[in-house]
Amino acid sequence: MVGVDPSADMVGHAERRTTEAALRERVDVRVGTAESLPFGGESFDAVVSTLSAHHWADVAAAVREQVRVVRAGGSIWVFDLRRGPVRDVVRRLQAEDSVVVRPARLGRLASMVLVGSHARRG
Repeated sequence: MVGVDPSADMVGHAERRTTEAALRERVDVRVGTAESLPFGGESFDAVVSTLSAHHWADVAAAVREQVRVVRAGGSIWVFDLRRGPVRDVVRRLQAEDSVVVRPARLGRLASMVLVGSHARRG
């Protein structure tokens, strides 16, 4: 599992927490931005973004990066508390070739708080 955050301070917190949970060998946390992910193409089966889309400086670049790093047949999940950023992400995902987008099914309670989208790369 890999985590990315633009803040070195937050990455440090994540590293300490994974160490405390005895998961350090299974979790890699790196400094990076959604607009420029530090991974090769088709590196992951899934890309999950939680509560960060409203922070992305360039939604189009962030979506292109997520599509780039997910393998064919892989999934992109985006969750946020704000509907506007997720709508922007959905529009950008729909514009990508070979990507199918649908609403994420979160359950009634979660859907009252979070808005989500699921995309699958063909």
